[in-house]
Amino acid sequence: MKHLYLYLLLSVIFIGFSTPLISQYQSVFGNESTKWESPFCNLDIAEIQQRVSFEDTIISNLVYQRIGSPIGAAVIYSLTPNSGNGLARENPDDGQVWYTGVIDSFQGYDTVEYLIMDLSLELGDNFTVFGAWGETDISTVDSVYYMFGLKHVRTTYQHWSNDQSLTFIEGVGTNYGLSYMHDHYNMCPCLISIEKDSDEVYSNNACNPVTVGL
Repeated sequence: MKHLYLYLLLSVIFIGFSTPLISQYQSVFGNESTKWESPFCNLDIAEIQQRVSFEDTIISNLVYQRIGSPIGAAVIYSLTPNSGNGLARENPDDGQVWYTGVIDSFQGYDTVEYLIMDLSLELGDNFTVFGAWGETDISTVDSVYYMFGLKHVRTTYQHWSNDQSLTFIEGVGTNYGLSYMHDHYNMCPCLISIEKDSDEVYSNNACNPVTVGL
């Protein structure tokens, strides 16, 4: 009997250590692929653009998803200024996502990484939005809620051409997309849809390309 109790105890300990921990939040990426559709608007340009991710890469011991533009059967991953392409990484335990792209500034082209969403923020917490040429906008979380079982964190930041506040959405990213801090020539920062492994998980029919005059 003593040996039976010891066996049961060791079994429980083994199962506890061998069972993988489940992240607190859903990943913003699919298991095999992710596709985003968003508008690009500037002056007389109004079109829908696609970004896709099929593979990851490791940089400085951090795992990034490579996000590129589909051109025919190929995917272009080059980080040209305002291309919308980039590298994204996440921490599902905190619901944080970082994005690296190229910013076009008066000083040249600078590759930077910004925290673009954070589901761990609480009501009243601040979140910094970085803009073109180094300016910043300190926004505040004004609402935390759940919709369809997914956590939403809404901030007070609102792009002048968008009537919706920047919101972090579990399993999706943000309603402004992922590259909103890097693609400064896009006057339509919003996300039309996102597909994970060919299944649509988010759509916003109010997000459409329009001609924007400056």
